[in-house]
This record gives sequence, structure tokens and C-alpha cells, in this order.
Amino acid sequence: MKEHNLAIAGLGRVGTCFLQQVLKQDDERIGIRCVVERDDTAGKLLALENGIDVVDMQGLVDLGMAIDIVFDFTGDPDFSLTLRESLAAAHNRHTAVCSSAIARFIWTLMSDECLPEVHGSKYQALADMLLDRAQDGELPEETLNAVQRS
Repeated sequence: MKEHNLAIAGLGRVGTCFLQQVLKQDDERIGIRCVVERDDTAGKLLALENGIDVVDMQGLVDLGMAIDIVFDFTGDPDFSLTLRESLAAAHNRHTAVCSSAIARFIWTLMSDECLPEVHGSKYQALADMLLDRAQDGELPEETLNAVQRS
């Protein structure tokens, strides 16, 4: 077993770039144990071509402490929360679920290239967050109208 066994969840545009970069690393201490991707993406195909298991969330949880770090590129805010809850229910306090912000930091240590943005910019991410909060009734109706106009 490698010293650092990774899983990557979400192999869209950004997750696929991250997978490609990790595969380029010439470090025997790092292994990609599995990926989570339900759609047929280029990243899923790349994982399969490299002998990496494709699992669902429960399959990831079932791997237990064989996974050290999960990088979440799903873009689904509920995925990390649900995964953390599932790991806790399985009494797995070992596996860390990392956000895309932490993954971006690690990316800067691995590459001089730019990792694509999920939302296109921080401003788009902010607008998305405000829109979600307004639709959930957490912000005044005027905020929802202002976000939808921009």
C-alpha cells in the first residue's frame, strides 16, 4: 500500500485535470485508490485506463481506512457533507475529505499550470451562494432580484 492513498470524487473538467496531474507525479508514495464518477466523462475513462477503480459513494465508504484523502470536485455542496456523515457512521475518523480550495493549494505545489475554475470566478461562486441563500429564504427578496439581474 502507498503512504498516501487518494480518492477523487467528481471527474468533470476540474477533477479530470487534477487526476491527470496526480498521475504525472513520479512519486511511489502516492496512489489513487479509486474515483467516484457516475457519468461517462473523459476523466472516468482515464481512471479506468490507468486501472483505477470507479466506485459510488458507498463503495468509497466501504474502503474504510484504505483511503487517506478524498478530493471533492463534484461541485455538489451536499456531497462532502453526506460523505463525512457516512464516514462518521462507519466510525472512520481517518479519511479526510478535502474541499476544492485545499485541492487548489495542493495543485499549486504540483504544477505551474492553472487549474480551471469550477464556477469561472470567485464572483460567480459568490453570486451562486447568494442565489441559493435567497431561494432558501435566508436573504431578503430584494437580494434574490438583484442577483438574478446581474
